Amino acid sequence: MKYFTLAALLLCALATKAQMIDPSFEGGTDASGWAQTSTNFGTPLCTVDLCGDCGGGCIAYEGDWYVWFGGAQVGTDELGVISQEMTIPDGNAASISFWCAVGAPGDSLATEYVDVYMDGQILWSLRADMTNYYSYTQKTIDISAYADGQSHTFGLAGYSAEGSSIVFDAFNLTVDGSAQVGINEFLNREQAIVFYPNPANEKFNVRFNSGMEGTAKITVTDITGKIVEATTLSNINFSTYELNTVRYENGFYTITIENNGAVFTNRFAVSH
Repeated sequence: MKYFTLAALLLCALATKAQMIDPSFEGGTDASGWAQTSTNFGTPLCTVDLCGDCGGGCIAYEGDWYVWFGGAQVGTDELGVISQEMTIPDGNAASISFWCAVGAPGDSLATEYVDVYMDGQILWSLRADMTNYYSYTQKTIDISAYADGQSHTFGLAGYSAEGSSIVFDAFNLTVDGSAQVGINEFLNREQAIVFYPNPANEKFNVRFNSGMEGTAKITVTDITGKIVEATTLSNINFSTYELNTVRYENGFYTITIENNGAVFTNRFAVSH
């Protein structure tokens, strides 16, 4: 179990979020697709069950899983790394965005850092500007140079020796203005249905993969349970259905899909 400092407790108060599916890490340690190492914990991927409870399990930005660098007792060296090979579509402009938070001002020590890299080259380093991330803040990194249709290794490496807590969640890839699925789902097509992007702006996509066939009934409800959209699709195998969310009000929605006696649900947000 990771050692909770006061910084981690402060982070909990800052990071309470509604539960939503995060396509980057919700597969967990076994099915996430990320290579994972940690000096003290085996993996930097965490849930409340693995890492302890900080008062309701409020460290993840979305869903239950997140990346936690640090968390060891003060004076203990901790190096955590996650990485994944991914093919970035050919395009003129590409970026990776994610949400990051540092536990508290006391965590911004000169010895603490997290480096975000591609093919071994550091794209961005959370060091001197830790003060800008005392609550969950979104960061977007330009990776246009890697949008060539080739395979690249993307990763994060974080070091702590003073018990800091630095967390990352909700990674997404955008190429030429089009939001792709989460980094993990971009590679892993084993899931029956993939939902993206989350949050949605003008559109929300439902991708039907292997094992999904025939017709599907789709129902979208708002937080009051009111139906805002309902439709029935045919021949769904390896197809993508696009919901036009321009007319949706900002907020949380639940999408329910019925197919051959099975029911799939997903919660997503709309933010214009």
